[in-house]
Amino acid sequence: WGFAEDDEGNLYVANTEGILIFNGMNWQMVTLPNHRVPRCIYRGYDGKIYAGGFETIGYIDRTDPSRPLFVEIGQKILKGTEEEIWNITGNENQIMFQSFSLMIFQDENGLELYQPQDNIMFGRWIGNGLYVPRIQQGLYVFENGHERTITPTIIPPTAIISGLEAYGNDSILIATRNYGLFIL
Repeated sequence: WGFAEDDEGNLYVANTEGILIFNGMNWQMVTLPNHRVPRCIYRGYDGKIYAGGFETIGYIDRTDPSRPLFVEIGQKILKGTEEEIWNITGNENQIMFQSFSLMIFQDENGLELYQPQDNIMFGRWIGNGLYVPRIQQGLYVFENGHERTITPTIIPPTAIISGLEAYGNDSILIATRNYGLFIL
């Protein structure tokens, strides 16, 4: 489902069985609570390796490298929601865990839930802003603690944005599911 690398060069691979850790010679397995499938994995600004799955988010604790553990951090927010975390992204001071209908932000102050009005696709930080495609049309943009919605007129109204990438110094390359690429 995904992979990440820690500061020591260990490779973390999220697959259907759990999270595999490879140090160059040996593999270890870390399972999520109730053997849930980790759907995404990400190295955060704090050096921790985070993962998300069905009703769970957390990080790998390697205090004892011979017995790595998954530490849940979002039980209060996710329990009973039936939400599956499919995307994790971050910047230099924040991490965002995302399903198709909610986002959970983590920073030094803890966790904060955000529920957008529309269903969403995978968000990504580009420059100083977090860009999150809306499934209906347009993008949510989070900059300097403020949210706004932009609807690029160059993209057909029925297009579904499936990817975002920085393009040049001040543009964004937008990939759509059926209409090709656009520059914003």
